[in-house]
Amino acid sequence: MKSLFVGFLFLIFYAGYLLFTHLLFGENNLIELQGQLQKKENFVETETMDHKSTEYAYLTFMLENDRRLYILKVDINGIYQGFNVFGGVNKSLRDAGQISVWIKKSDYLKIRPKIYKIYTDGTAIFELKKKPGNNAVLYTVLACLTFLFAAIYYSSKRFCLIT
Repeated sequence: MKSLFVGFLFLIFYAGYLLFTHLLFGENNLIELQGQLQKKENFVETETMDHKSTEYAYLTFMLENDRRLYILKVDINGIYQGFNVFGGVNKSLRDAGQISVWIKKSDYLKIRPKIYKIYTDGTAIFELKKKPGNNAVLYTVLACLTFLFAAIYYSSKRFCLIT
């Protein structure tokens, strides 16, 4: 039982270390991919979930010599402009010579990576406010699991001492 506890504790500390470094060094987890625009599409799609319809505007594009499909998606319910929500980004992509897309290192092999930044000819045209290391919920779950495991371990140890 003690070796199981030590193993689980090691696992928790290792996961905490990974999450902590990811939280502190979020910018270091981004890589830059560069290229020229190959194709670009805009469309609006309605998605229904639990009898509630939501309209989303999509801007998808691909870079030359890159097999990835980059997708920007925005909820346009209640937005006056609706489809034109990507107006500036759309125009900048169309007129750009060189496009830089920033994704997480862990998304490098994915066909549809999450986009954190887009630069065209050195000018930022899109940037997510949320950095790729914001894992507060995961830390909370990890802390709760640690507390639960410690409570179970010590209650079982106390139970064994009583009998």
